[in-house]
Amino acid sequence: WPEAVGRFWLQAQRNLQAENWDAAAVMARSALQAALRDKHAKGVNLKQEIDDLAGMGLLPPIMKEWSDNVRELGNDSAHPQPEQPPTSPQDAEDVCRFLTFLLECLYDLPHRIEKYRQRKTSE
Repeated sequence: WPEAVGRFWLQAQRNLQAENWDAAAVMARSALQAALRDKHAKGVNLKQEIDDLAGMGLLPPIMKEWSDNVRELGNDSAHPQPEQPPTSPQDAEDVCRFLTFLLECLYDLPHRIEKYRQRKTSE
C-alpha cells in the first residue's frame, strides 16, 4: 500500500485497540481518501472522489455504498455537533474492517492477479 494509506490505516487500527472510536473513524476516512486519491479519483471532496472511482469501475456498487458510510462516520467524528453521541465501538470496528477489505481489493488483489498471470505466462 502507498505510505500515506498505510499510515492512516495503521492509526485507525491502533485507535481501535486503544478504544478511541472517534479517532479510528477519522483515520479510516483519511485512509479511504488517501487511497482514492492514489487511484486518481477526481473531485472537490471525498463524496465526489468516491463517485468518480465508482464511475471508473474501481468501486463496485456495494463498495461505493460502504465508502459513503465510512465518509459519513468519519465526517461525524471530525466535525461533531453539540450533543452528538460518540462513535460506537461496533461502528468503528465495522468501518475499519471494511477499510481493510477495500484496500485489499484496490491493492492486494490486483497485485496477486498480476503475479498469477506472470507465473502462467512463464510456464
